[in-house]
Amino acid sequence: MTNRTSGRGPVRNGAIGGVLLLLIGLLDGCSDRQTIELGSLFAFGDGHSTVCIPALRDATDVAFGFDALNNTGDSPLSITHVELVDSVGLNVAGSYVVPLPPHDALIGVSAGWPLSASRTAEIPGWDLSKYTDGVVPAANTSADVYNLLIHLQISAALPATFSAMRIEYTYHDDSFYQNTAVGLRVAAEC
Repeated sequence: MTNRTSGRGPVRNGAIGGVLLLLIGLLDGCSDRQTIELGSLFAFGDGHSTVCIPALRDATDVAFGFDALNNTGDSPLSITHVELVDSVGLNVAGSYVVPLPPHDALIGVSAGWPLSASRTAEIPGWDLSKYTDGVVPAANTSADVYNLLIHLQISAALPATFSAMRIEYTYHDDSFYQNTAVGLRVAAEC
């Protein structure tokens, strides 16, 4: 079976395709949008899980610290945005990059905010105001692994949930993102 084409068809179609590609390239190069690439910021494990905690009576805040951050680069990186994925009834009120205690235990999750003294006693020099800049220091600094601590506010009737967090960050002049592997469910009972 043969295809019939005129002598000019493929050339004209190829030329039109080339012009379209050139225009798309020029328009893309002139846009203000910044490309965000998938990063590799988290220190522990793959897979996904959801943690459930029972809400305390009249508590409207939750501390969530299930994600370990590891910067293996030669310069600090900065977390620029934390967003809840598939969130129902929860909002981010603040995010903090906290050094892990000496035995590398994550802060975990608890109803209420701020964290109790018993939960922060093992973190040397604990002062939450020091951790608000979102900077994860370069490798081989005072700590190699940090805990991403999120202050969440319950904004609707229970259960309140999210499936993951999208973390956006910059390293040098490049932007990256990564979704966390742990979600949360706050309910009257778990």
